[in-house]
Amino acid sequence: MTNGKRHEFDLLIIGAGVAGLSAAINVAERGLSVAVLNKEQDVLESNTRYAQGGIVGPSEEDTIELLEKDIFFAGAQMNSIDAVKLLASEGPGLVESFLKDKIGVPFTKDEDGNPALTREAAHSVRRIFYAQDQTGNAIERSLHAYAHKTKGIHFFPGHTAIDLITNTHSSTDPQEKYRKMRVFGAYVFDEKSAKVSAFFAPAVILAAGGVGNLFLHTSNPVGATGDGIAMAY
Repeated sequence: MTNGKRHEFDLLIIGAGVAGLSAAINVAERGLSVAVLNKEQDVLESNTRYAQGGIVGPSEEDTIELLEKDIFFAGAQMNSIDAVKLLASEGPGLVESFLKDKIGVPFTKDEDGNPALTREAAHSVRRIFYAQDQTGNAIERSLHAYAHKTKGIHFFPGHTAIDLITNTHSSTDPQEKYRKMRVFGAYVFDEKSAKVSAFFAPAVILAAGGVGNLFLHTSNPVGATGDGIAMAY
């Protein structure tokens, strides 16, 4: 299937938004090699950069239980309970310690020099950190600036993952079809060379964004076509 190069890393991340870059930084700082794929030539292009509103940070008005309640309400009670509890208990603190303090995202400040807090739809208290009305862009640029200075992170813009490599459907041994599935890489199309390369890694993270452009009208960028979800399926 390949006519391009063979690459090997400790971790392969498909997607270069807030999720992919946060994972890349954390893993690379532990001494591992990371490949970050972005199917756009512009390394900043992702859903993340277009987010305008804000992101939940710590607030004296807030509690874990109240944040959980608001998230469940916004999700019409269809949310994963485990995911909501994890987000409510760890998310706000990480926004402050990782994005603000470590990465240096320039969140808008109040008169005391602390992150200004506002409310958004479905939030019952002021808990939203924001950077004017371009919060996503501020987060994306700050993460990229930090990641590009981090040893061990390798960026591949203009590279589109087209299929995951697994033992159950990529092996020449038919018996692998009956064994537990393991993902250990992806076939990737290089836009410049027009060739397909194989990227191998013992761990793969799908952070390829949502499905906005499967619909006629969307505010998502053109790259949001559900690639990661399709590959996982």
